[in-house]
Amino acid sequence: MGSMVKAKCPCGFQKGVRIGGGMLTFLTESVFPHYCKRCGLVEVNICERKKRCPTCSSSRVYAYGSSRVSPHDNGDRTIAWQEYAASASQHFCPSCKKYHLNFEEIGSFD
Repeated sequence: MGSMVKAKCPCGFQKGVRIGGGMLTFLTESVFPHYCKRCGLVEVNICERKKRCPTCSSSRVYAYGSSRVSPHDNGDRTIAWQEYAASASQHFCPSCKKYHLNFEEIGSFD
């Protein structure tokens, strides 16, 4: 079972994203929020060997929780799936380009 998360920034940016996979597909399709330089916040299938943006197919995607888009990550793993994890706050916002993006778990999916 996967989680539903809301990404929010004080600048007004908001987007719902999924983390993980469904009961029947988690081995071939599990997603985690990434930042794409072209498309912003996207759900990347982490089961794929090569991580790519689902919108533009760019390989220049960075997982939230990594130092590239979350340099202030405090280690408090609010969102996690497999080896991917991120804290609740201080992530790069694709809208205002500041480190004010927060993640809040809002439910689950299957």
